[in-house]
Amino acid sequence: MKREDSVTSKVTSGITKTAISNGFKCTYTPTAALADGSHTIKVDASDNDGNAATQKSVTFKVDTVPPTLSITSPADGLVTVIIRDEKGR
Repeated sequence: MKREDSVTSKVTSGITKTAISNGFKCTYTPTAALADGSHTIKVDASDNDGNAATQKSVTFKVDTVPPTLSITSPADGLVTVIIRDEKGR
């Protein structure tokens, strides 16, 4: 399946690396909000000797449209009374 609206960007700056045991934790915050829809992040990493790790990727969806709530019951103006005994039955 070919997507005409796909955009590829290589990020080489703005990545924050924090040392953790046995490696680094890397974070990146885009300078602009991502558009609604599906996005895929691919990560390539290599050490100082040029040994490359297998590329990893993750796909996620951005959805900023709130859900629509529709109440169909009870009807407007209808009063519902529930009578329970002392044990809540």
